[in-house]
Amino acid sequence: MKTVVIGLCLFAAGTAAAADATPYFGKYKPWSRGCHGAAYLRAKTIEWRTTWSYCKPSAYEVIDIAPRNEPPRIAVRIKKRSKNCDFEVIELQELQIGEDPKMWDITGYPSLDAYQKRELPEWKNSVANDRMPLSCPLDPLGDPRR
Repeated sequence: MKTVVIGLCLFAAGTAAAADATPYFGKYKPWSRGCHGAAYLRAKTIEWRTTWSYCKPSAYEVIDIAPRNEPPRIAVRIKKRSKNCDFEVIELQELQIGEDPKMWDITGYPSLDAYQKRELPEWKNSVANDRMPLSCPLDPLGDPRR
């Protein structure tokens, strides 16, 4: 009986996380030369083309999502990366640089570990391949949760 209850709780939590991602579905267009391409967050897949990496449409799980009282942010972990995909975690977020316009960013992390340790001093500006993220500015957007 405990197994069934735990399984139902995990299923409900996963369903809630997927439902919370809905406002973020869409096309994201980076505008810097090194990040040329586009990212697509869909109900079941994420895809991101950059100048140097191509993450084909892949299943994902939501690992982080901002509460309503914080600036919009979502991070997803790709379940099975395609051959030329350099990222295990992709994060989309609104950056609080100034009042207007709102600046958005997409960041790819080579591993879940790199994402989880991104704020640690020895990881933050590291040039080690297993730690170094790719960060790209996006076209300005509003809050997708509205």
